[in-house]
Amino acid sequence: MVDRSKMVHNEVDYASLLSLVASPSPPDASSLDAALALVSQYQSTHSVTPSTSSYTSFDADPFSSLLSPTPRASTSTAPPPPSPLEWLHASLAPHQADQVLEILKSPSSDTDIAESLLEIWGFEGIESVGEAVTRRAEIVQAAAALHASAGVPLPTVPEDRGEPTYNSHDARHVQHETKRDYTPGAQLVFRTPEEVAAAKKARKAARHHKGKDRADDDELDLEEWDRIRQESLAHGPGALISGKRARVEEAEQYPNVYLSSSNAPSGITGIYGQATLPIGTTREDKGEYEEIMIPAPKAVPFRFNEAPVPISSMDEWGRRTFHAYKSLNRLQSVVFPVAYKTNENMLVCAPTGAGKTDVALLTILRCLSSLAAAPLTRNSQPQLPPASAYKIVYVAPLKALAAEITLKFAKRLSWAGVKCRELTGDMKLTRKEVDETGIIVTTPEKWDVVTRKGSGASDGDVADKVKLLIIDEVHLLHEDRGSVIESIVARTLRQVESSQSLIRIVGLSATLPNYIDVADFLHVNRYVGLFFFDSSFRPVPLEQHFLGVRGKPGSIASRNGLDNAAFDKVAELVKAGHQVMVFVHARKETVKTAEMLREKAAAEGILDLLDPKENEKWGTFKRDMGSSRNREMKELAETGFGIHHAGMLRSDRNITERMFEANVTKVLCCTATLAWGVNLPAYAVVIKGTQLYDSGKGAFVDLSILDVLQIFGRAGRPQYEDQGVGYICTTSDKLDHYVQAIAQQHPIESKFEVGLVDGLNAEISLGTVSNADEGLRWLGYSYLFVRMRKNPLVYGMTAAEVAQDPLLGSKRTALINNSAKRLVECQMIKYDPDLGTLESTDLGRIASRYYIRNASIEIFNKGLRPQMGEADVLALIASSVEFGQINVRENEIPELQKLIEESCPCQVNGGTQSSAGKVNVLLQAYISKAYIEDFALVSDSGYVSQNAARIVRALLDIAMARRWAPVTLVLMSMSKAIEKRLWSFGHPLAQFSLSPDLIYNIERWADDLDAPDIAAMSDADFGALIHQNERLGAIATAAARQVPLLSVTHTLQPIGHDLLRVRLELTPQFQWSEKQHGSMEAFWVWIEDEDNLAILQVARLLVRPATKVIQQDFIVSIASVPKALYVRAVSDRWYGSEHATPIDLEQLIMPPEPPPHLPLLDLPLLRTRETFSDHGVLDGYPPAFDPVQTQAFHTLYHTSSNALVCAPSASSRGILLELAIWRAFAGRSNARVVFLTPRKSLAHLVAHRLRRVFATALGITPVILSRLQDLDRLKASQPLLAVASPSLLRYLLASSTGLGPLDLIIAHDVQALDAPYELLLSRLRWSNPTARIVGSSSSLQDPTDLATWLGVPPTAAYSFPPSIRTSALTSTFQSFATPHSMSLLRSMIRPAYAAMRGASGTTLCFVPSRAQCRTTARDLVTQTAAELDESFIPAASFDMVQTYAESMKDAELGEALSHGIAIFHEGLRPEEQRLALELFAAGAVPILIASREACWTLSISASLVIVMSAQFAAIREDGEREIQDYPLPELLQMQSLAVPPRPDASAEFLVLCQKEQAELYQRFLLHGIPLESELASDPLLISTIFSELVSSRISQRQDVVDFLSWTFLSRRVVSNSAYYGLPSSKDTNDAVSRLADRLLDELERRCAAVFSGKTGVECTKVARLFGQRSVPLRAIEALQLIPLDRLVMLSKPAMEATPASAEGEDGTKTNGVSEGQVDHLANFRQRLPRAIKDDIGAEDDATSPDTRRRILLGAFRGGRLPRGEGAPTLEKELVGLLRRILSQTSSKT
Repeated sequence: MVDRSKMVHNEVDYASLLSLVASPSPPDASSLDAALALVSQYQSTHSVTPSTSSYTSFDADPFSSLLSPTPRASTSTAPPPPSPLEWLHASLAPHQADQVLEILKSPSSDTDIAESLLEIWGFEGIESVGEAVTRRAEIVQAAAALHASAGVPLPTVPEDRGEPTYNSHDARHVQHETKRDYTPGAQLVFRTPEEVAAAKKARKAARHHKGKDRADDDELDLEEWDRIRQESLAHGPGALISGKRARVEEAEQYPNVYLSSSNAPSGITGIYGQATLPIGTTREDKGEYEEIMIPAPKAVPFRFNEAPVPISSMDEWGRRTFHAYKSLNRLQSVVFPVAYKTNENMLVCAPTGAGKTDVALLTILRCLSSLAAAPLTRNSQPQLPPASAYKIVYVAPLKALAAEITLKFAKRLSWAGVKCRELTGDMKLTRKEVDETGIIVTTPEKWDVVTRKGSGASDGDVADKVKLLIIDEVHLLHEDRGSVIESIVARTLRQVESSQSLIRIVGLSATLPNYIDVADFLHVNRYVGLFFFDSSFRPVPLEQHFLGVRGKPGSIASRNGLDNAAFDKVAELVKAGHQVMVFVHARKETVKTAEMLREKAAAEGILDLLDPKENEKWGTFKRDMGSSRNREMKELAETGFGIHHAGMLRSDRNITERMFEANVTKVLCCTATLAWGVNLPAYAVVIKGTQLYDSGKGAFVDLSILDVLQIFGRAGRPQYEDQGVGYICTTSDKLDHYVQAIAQQHPIESKFEVGLVDGLNAEISLGTVSNADEGLRWLGYSYLFVRMRKNPLVYGMTAAEVAQDPLLGSKRTALINNSAKRLVECQMIKYDPDLGTLESTDLGRIASRYYIRNASIEIFNKGLRPQMGEADVLALIASSVEFGQINVRENEIPELQKLIEESCPCQVNGGTQSSAGKVNVLLQAYISKAYIEDFALVSDSGYVSQNAARIVRALLDIAMARRWAPVTLVLMSMSKAIEKRLWSFGHPLAQFSLSPDLIYNIERWADDLDAPDIAAMSDADFGALIHQNERLGAIATAAARQVPLLSVTHTLQPIGHDLLRVRLELTPQFQWSEKQHGSMEAFWVWIEDEDNLAILQVARLLVRPATKVIQQDFIVSIASVPKALYVRAVSDRWYGSEHATPIDLEQLIMPPEPPPHLPLLDLPLLRTRETFSDHGVLDGYPPAFDPVQTQAFHTLYHTSSNALVCAPSASSRGILLELAIWRAFAGRSNARVVFLTPRKSLAHLVAHRLRRVFATALGITPVILSRLQDLDRLKASQPLLAVASPSLLRYLLASSTGLGPLDLIIAHDVQALDAPYELLLSRLRWSNPTARIVGSSSSLQDPTDLATWLGVPPTAAYSFPPSIRTSALTSTFQSFATPHSMSLLRSMIRPAYAAMRGASGTTLCFVPSRAQCRTTARDLVTQTAAELDESFIPAASFDMVQTYAESMKDAELGEALSHGIAIFHEGLRPEEQRLALELFAAGAVPILIASREACWTLSISASLVIVMSAQFAAIREDGEREIQDYPLPELLQMQSLAVPPRPDASAEFLVLCQKEQAELYQRFLLHGIPLESELASDPLLISTIFSELVSSRISQRQDVVDFLSWTFLSRRVVSNSAYYGLPSSKDTNDAVSRLADRLLDELERRCAAVFSGKTGVECTKVARLFGQRSVPLRAIEALQLIPLDRLVMLSKPAMEATPASAEGEDGTKTNGVSEGQVDHLANFRQRLPRAIKDDIGAEDDATSPDTRRRILLGAFRGGRLPRGEGAPTLEKELVGLLRRILSQTSSKT
């Protein structure tokens, strides 16, 4: 123990001790040291003599191990200590001792008691105060024992004395007999008049004692105190003063927390506020300013197991990446085992420059090595998966730092082939670039935007592929941006939980006090992944100076003080031979500060110390600066000063950096961009001023601690000095703030409450929060939740609330409810308080996507109108709360007024006096490219332009969602104006990088010409028009041809009496330029009403370089036919590309309103046994027929009339069709029946059913006709029950015998009538005109024409509405706004999973593709784990299913099956399909995932049928990917599989689809689906006509008409002629004749038919050639699309043997070309249309083989064959050419 009696002190800081004693918070170890110093300081000069012997000193604490080493044993025998009461009475007068005793017995806390006792003892008795409080319990117990012996009881003191008691320090001496018992929880103390008088007397005595002189003391032995503190620190903190102490548990120690001894607080505490600063901290008054110096910390000693990690000891990943290092530094070596060898989440808190970035690189290497397919060996390349399969995300706090990190990582990892790219607001990535990038460096806000999308455009689904998330500067949680970090971390943690995937989170932070809270927030294991390194781990120790300049902030005196303080420090450093950086906060301020320093240096006479000419490299740099136009830079460099800011040219900045690095420049005045973007250290840095303008807040704000730390991070050069110095010059009122912040006195708190409403909206829009319970769980992942439990008072809670509700359920519920109510007010969500459900609206989704605050949405709801001008739109944008912080300053008004006059074409609402007016002016000035002088306005303008672009896009989406056409166009124009910085009245060519003079001439001389007009002109003509030469005219016309335009053609197809399908074909009409257009161009296409007020339908289309044509269908609801509609195609980002096409509807005739459906009669149900006379028929039938079967029974079973049954239930209709079969065989034993189904897979199911029903009863085995051999084996004399699909048609055409005579033709599921089905049914009707025809279909909108086509009389047509069902069915549609994608399907998992869990029976789930079956099964398994639910398997079947799952060869199928999920699609092996269906049918596996196509194959049913997305991707013939909607028949087939498990239950049909689809599907499922013929648009029809023509079955026009008259098409062209593009006609023959003419004209264009006479049609030799070779008609079309040069080249080998020869039709050679043939060919060429002649080219020698080929093949491409004299010879020659071409193309394929 140190002998403190020998210590001499100069002064005792009693106020500091009082502040420590009275502090409301528990003192820490640093406070203890300070208190000990003060107490001992007083003890050495003012001893209190005990009555008989020395009492136990303050150091002899019962818990001395918490404060100091064990006291040394005394060598002399000490007398026993006095009793507590003896010591108390010896220390004070009797009446004072009684007062003290009364105070000690009070229920007050130790702090309040110490304050009260100080008033009695005074500061000279401060040690006695500590002793009294320390021995409080002993004194009270001794007094109680004394009174007990006297028979007087004492009031008891409660165990917990933490409850505050008001005015407890005024308690004074009272008589024992008047004492009152303590009442727990009382807030008032009642006193007698005697007590009040005694209190006054005591206070007067205390004031008297304060005036006594105090002796001076010697200095404190700081080194000895440091040693004592180090020993006590190991035992954890303890209370400074206490009464009867409860057992103190030692603070938990974590293995990776490193603290330096020099960071321990010194004895000089309370220099400023409550700050406790390290040992050696000094304070000095310099007159104009005061300076606080915090010395550089000492290094933490190495632990026994610490050693640097040599790079050579690392694996190949580490050696190649860190090849420039010999070893990792100390910090990196400490974290190496966890960072590089585990996947633990980490938090690394360390000072700037300690090497945290390389720690992040270690974790990246760990991630990459775990992704590699094989271990990396020497000289081998890593076998990494494609970058599209994984992503590593580094979140940097600033864009500048993101750019620096990107360059560093890209360079370090280039050897591995891993691409690193920046993704920020300034750096956008295309979809291709995102897929190629493995490491993405971004900012918190950008990553929040990306993860909010969840999917969709370019970067939306990146979040699903993240394997590692690194968050740099995570201590930003306490700043305004902290809520963004909380959002992305909470979203990531929930993603890990929901997807059950590993996403490692690594947090990098500066040193912060409550690092444990941040570690808990990041889900870091405190004992493994938590690393804390104090400032001693900085590579160069940093000495910090804080200068507080006196004077009113902003005053002249204050500014002069800042200048003088900065110069004083710069002068000191320069005199010492050091370089210094002076950081200022504006670009202009760099020059002003440098000039100020130069002037003061000249006045001081130290300019010679800065002279750069003494440096040998000065001459080189002087030559380099000769080419610079920066006058200030060159003048300042002459005197050794440099300037650096982002406004300088890159070349000038490079010169400045190199000069400073070469020590030519001594003083560099720069902005903070140098600290963030360039690694250019100096011995010292000086921050001149801490006020900077924040355009985001529209005001001057304090320099953030992050910026201070980053700037201080540039102080010290490891290769030259062993220390760095950082100075921060601020105003005196901010000195305390920066001292405390740098000393890390305050724990960082959460800012999440500020952004809670918008954060909740983002999660609801994303689909991760769909109810209040999920919202509560989401909040549980936030840093707000962590801090609310630790520090509830800050968040409006009490400690009692936390104690009663440790998980804060009530608080979180209140937060979620209040936020939800706010979102409802803004119309952003739909909230059901009773159910707790949360559903996003269009507004909510738009706000989330564009990062718009809820307050702005509220403003938009009020201000956005259907019709607005540009001025109105600008005013609305300016009124958003994103700009609310921008204020108007008095000095800005003149310049703003000038901008209004010169650069604002639109009226400015509010003028220059309001914030919105200022924003409006700046936005218009930005678009007008106006020059702005004031630096604050320049900053504001940048902020306004960046945010306005985002806001106007949000407004555009809102206007589109509300279908407001006029304001949509205005907003789209405004969006382009902000992006292009060009007003809508500017010329479209101004969007290109043309010279200003050329643009000027274009606007002057060709302003009235649009881009298409310019593009159509020749270069010389346009050059002359604009008074320029041809070269400039060519530049302009080339630009005009690159303006994106779409030509639009349309066809109208009514699909109901009030529904019109508008089918558009959009063709790009511009030249593609990768420079101008990139990889794609986006267009908005919509249909407007006749008044151009409402958008009826809208779509966003993407045009790529290879796009030839885009087809887009819109279905528009029309109550009454308007005169016209308008199609508008507008480029998403280009002016001059708007195109509006009118659609004339005056001649449009809509089909008539359909007749009502047949009502279901109330008939008694027919019993099966009573109906059939033959009881053997009962097998496979229910006991009674259902109502539909009962009503149609008589027609089907007792008559031979053709019949049609349209009803929703497929099984009900199937039994009725079987009745017709029974009827057929009952009337004729050898009847011949064909059962047609729309799909081959469905034919197998029907055959299986018929075999089970009829094989035994009739002895007839149903057969499936699926091959040509099946037809050949049929015998006309034998009975037949055949099942066939439309594929039978081609066999019928190829078969010589056909099916023979038929008695009954059954057409099943006619709602799925396609072209093959219709042609097959037509052929069978034509070949069997007397056969009975029975059709069945789902409920149709209007089956009249179908019944007429099938020859069904009205009495035999049963058209029931969709609502007529034999079992209960509920159909539900849930709409989504996300485009069709993998991410859309993932977002559907949650609602699908919830429906599956709530289903009463089994669930059948349809997905768009086979591959998606496995993906959906995996996602459902993951969701099961995330929800902590059990598998879907019933308990009784668990063991059986597990056995099957383990035996499956496909591990993925087995894994899904083990969770009760089976997969079915036609790509599985038969045994896998059978197992899935059997387990599902038995109920052992309740979930079946099936592909879309399987709906026709499945023979099972389920109580719940889910359709996940009603769209699928299809590949067109041109290779383009196209998203198509599910056909209505498929959707109806899926719906038919929903059957309740019990008669009293209800089945469910859930469709998850797009919003537009939901509305349309609901309508059709409610009223019946429309049925039209697909023959007219299907190539099969003309191919069939072509086959008939080649086979000579068609030789007249009437033959084609007769062929068509048997089709369903012949009925519909009369009822709905507009659908087929024909004029209205009531005459069927006339309508069909027109259709026949159209088909024959098409055949003529294909050179397949020629007309002979008035009605004759002949097959051409070309057609016969194709027919002989079985070449389909579409192959002829493909040949005609081949370029002529290519065709000629392919035909050349046929002429190689003899150049003048030709190959005839029979393959023989015809040599030579006669003069007559030459004339025939020349005449034929003359008769060709001009377009074909232009294609052929100039007329050459007709005897040349090449010329003959070009003419003949050119005519063939144009659909023209030789006619007239010499035609047979020429056609024969053409056939020879085509034969050779076919041979060439077939050999290559």
